[in-house]
Amino acid sequence: MSTKVEQSKGFFELIKEYISGIVSQFKNSPHALLTTVLCFGVGYIFGFILKRYFNYVVFLILCIFGIMLLKHFQLISLSLNTHKIEELTGITSVPAGSDFFTVLWSWIKQNSFMVISFVLGTILGLKVA
Repeated sequence: MSTKVEQSKGFFELIKEYISGIVSQFKNSPHALLTTVLCFGVGYIFGFILKRYFNYVVFLILCIFGIMLLKHFQLISLSLNTHKIEELTGITSVPAGSDFFTVLWSWIKQNSFMVISFVLGTILGLKVA
């Protein structure tokens, strides 16, 4: 009676396959490499500005929060021409009946290389500034 035992892949083999998959993806599409490098650069600039001008960023966030609070209590009325914003940026709005965070999470999963490079650039920008 002979039994075959399947050997599971080791940790290093899995990492090697994952990295080779990433390298082959960049070889097939130089556009993906350029996009990843640009996201890293934007993240670096964002982290640098965030650390250098932290007080101004906090003030801007508090102002936006204050405007949202005033709108919630109906003290001000704010309307945006979303069609023009979509036309200008090329970003479509969240489909009706779906949650913003669900759409955001699906976008993050689809563009994981860009998100990871942005986060790494931000961390490096925060450390350097």
